[in-house]
Amino acid sequence: MKVALIALASLAAVFAAPTVPDLAELGAWGPWSTCDVNCGGGMMHRTIDCTDLSTGKIISPCKRTQANCNSFPCIDDPRYVFWQQWSPCDSECGGGLRSRTGTNQASEEMRQEINCQAQSCTPLDPHEECGVANVIFVLDSSQSVGELNWYVVKQFVIDVISKLTIGPDQTHVGLVIYATDVQAVIPLNRHMNAEDLKEQIWQLPYLAGATNTGEAIRAMRSMMAAGRRQDVKDIAFVLSDGKTNIVPDIVQTEAQQAKDEGITIFSIAVTQEIDEAEMIGIASEPADTYYSYVNNFEELQAIIDDIVAGACEVTNVLVCGGWSDWSECPVPCGGPAIQKSTKVCQLVDSTGKVLIEEIVREKTQECGAEACPTQAPAEPAEPAEPAEPVRPVKPVLPVIDCSTCDFGPYGRVQYLADPLNCNCFYQCQRLTEIDGSFTYIPHHQCCAPSLFWRQSWLTCVTDMFKVTENCIVQLPADVNTPEPATTPERICALGIVPGKPGFFLNGGIEQTCGTNMVFDFDLCTCIPGTDSDLICDSDVLLYYPFDEDLDDHSCTRATSTQTSEASVVLTSDVDRGTVAKFNGASSLHVGYIYNYFADRYVKQWSMAVWVKRTGNTAGLGGVINNGDCVEAPSFDIHVGGGDVTSCSVDTDSVSAMVAIQDVAITANVWEHVAMVYDGKDITMYRNASSVAHLAVQGNIENRQCPMNIGAQHAGSDYFEGLMDDIYIYERALSLDEITKLSKL
Repeated sequence: MKVALIALASLAAVFAAPTVPDLAELGAWGPWSTCDVNCGGGMMHRTIDCTDLSTGKIISPCKRTQANCNSFPCIDDPRYVFWQQWSPCDSECGGGLRSRTGTNQASEEMRQEINCQAQSCTPLDPHEECGVANVIFVLDSSQSVGELNWYVVKQFVIDVISKLTIGPDQTHVGLVIYATDVQAVIPLNRHMNAEDLKEQIWQLPYLAGATNTGEAIRAMRSMMAAGRRQDVKDIAFVLSDGKTNIVPDIVQTEAQQAKDEGITIFSIAVTQEIDEAEMIGIASEPADTYYSYVNNFEELQAIIDDIVAGACEVTNVLVCGGWSDWSECPVPCGGPAIQKSTKVCQLVDSTGKVLIEEIVREKTQECGAEACPTQAPAEPAEPAEPAEPVRPVKPVLPVIDCSTCDFGPYGRVQYLADPLNCNCFYQCQRLTEIDGSFTYIPHHQCCAPSLFWRQSWLTCVTDMFKVTENCIVQLPADVNTPEPATTPERICALGIVPGKPGFFLNGGIEQTCGTNMVFDFDLCTCIPGTDSDLICDSDVLLYYPFDEDLDDHSCTRATSTQTSEASVVLTSDVDRGTVAKFNGASSLHVGYIYNYFADRYVKQWSMAVWVKRTGNTAGLGGVINNGDCVEAPSFDIHVGGGDVTSCSVDTDSVSAMVAIQDVAITANVWEHVAMVYDGKDITMYRNASSVAHLAVQGNIENRQCPMNIGAQHAGSDYFEGLMDDIYIYERALSLDEITKLSKL
């Protein structure tokens, strides 16, 4: 076992001239110069002073940086179009169009349209409108946006503020636009009239330069500080379509300072060209509440109501009690009549102050609609015999016969659908008794909320792919009394084990998180516990040196459990010292990875391992993956027939596999295999050389499955051979880092 520390390199874009070794920057960069052209693409620059460390003299300036600007066509450009004014939107809400016409240089008629006013026509409840807030929009106006999309962005902002109440004592709105330079175009206290504000927004110029998100957030902080009001919530919307290429190293620092100052930040990412990690880092937490992504600018109209609702939740909250019983129907029959139910609410602002003490909400329903009986008076009836009491009928539970499953030669885990609930299934376990007979145990489990079990695929699927002919769809209960909570409760498919913080329940089966790990029900996963004596590299998510035991030695400290009686053991190897031996009939099961990718937006992942395949090379052998109850694991490295090796990652956009072509791993020889997914590509390395590559994007899909080491699924497709030094990172490793790992 060899151990080495990997120095992490932080890449940053360099815009200045090479730094003179004896010079130190003095103060901040100066302002940007005016663009040297009015159109057609020009340059602007800025400078900074330095101190000569050897002499103490000030050199002004000592560095100069430049970037593009005004990258739109001039009037003599063949691409230039003589546009008329935009028409007003043809709808006030619910979705409309506005258009403009023009003539190009060839005298051809041109027309452009954009969507507008897509906000809901349903008025906000008078008691649930957004409370008082300071709202600043930070808008990317760089060259990658394009002139037409810049109008789409401005219309999006106009439509959002159409749902807000603008006024001196109401919501104030400001705007910062940016490209290479940053312009604080509309201060918070300038416009108290919504129509004047919308008109100025529509007239904002298109900058068409580079992308300077960090300094734009800094300008937003300054604007917010100048217009801050006591007991008023500060909210910012940061919208961008690309990667920051002007001082990118300050983006996260500026965003964190803004959040530390009490500013709630919603980040909106547009197109696949964005740096999603950057945009998620800008947003307040949790990301699934404050980060939004759309594929193109046209889709911005589809999220207007969601953005408004998010802003409203930051400000005012309506806290209500339960609904009362329905009032007595005014008529027993011959209606319909109306009966009512009420509840009492309070309007509470973001500081907890009660704004309105008593708000009575009312709902109605029809009653007494059935026809009244019309019949002749009847003879007095004889007293009826007392009726037999109705006894409850015991529900008939389905008979689940796990013995009908094909468990294969190694007793692999199998699954059966739950006929009474399309959301659930049974995990069938087979135990071997002393006399050679089998005992079968069905473990009842359910998919995550809103998912359905599909038996033919052996996995949980969305509504689009559900098959419900042989099961009962359990609809959510009609609950009339919502809980008075300010945020929706997150439902965790896993359960806690009372008195055992290091354990959790998955479908009723008790699982361990591992040494120094505890189960967090709110996060629905295992997290490191408090161990002040723990010495580890926090950059590594999981690390298996296989030197002293079979457990993880990262800061996570995840425990590995055996999946069958044929144990994985430590053994001595002449080349690598102490390693893990897999005999082709067992594997390691790491519960820490259960639900790991749920709501995490993981877009980078790296794995590296030393492997030595010693057994039969005809079949499939899993190395590292989280495949169990599904066909496609979130991540995977495995060996296949003929000693080839493959890796894959399953994302929310596509399931992609990279396989080594014409390059085989050698039997009975140590090989270093690594996989890197960086959000754009998945690359496979063999002995620090790239051997396969495929373009793929998206966030890694979640699976309610553990991680397997030495099997493709728990109980099947075992690996036979040796492994050593497994490293797993939640980021993309560089080639230099892969090379260093291959030399350990």
